[in-house]
Amino acid sequence: MQKQARLEGKDDRLWGPGLSDSEITLPWIISTISTSTEVKRLLTKEGCKWLFMRNGVKSTVNNRMDLEIVLMNDKMELVALSPHVCQIIHVDSKREKANL
Repeated sequence: MQKQARLEGKDDRLWGPGLSDSEITLPWIISTISTSTEVKRLLTKEGCKWLFMRNGVKSTVNNRMDLEIVLMNDKMELVALSPHVCQIIHVDSKREKANL
């Protein structure tokens, strides 16, 4: 949608200040409040064929989301962990604050 709007010379509101065109498909903004990454294992000098990443939401309560990202190498050995604390904001709430 964003690419098509640009090709047609239209105002690209998907990521602009209004966000009005995205309410149907993207009604929420997820903003990271805190994050950290713990590296458990270094990759070999030769590298690896692929990395596996899994995201999992641990809880969602009162507009707060706790999630964890796990990164594993091609041998399914743990490479890194990254917990995140996020705030979930509806786009209407963002608009109201912007108009103040």
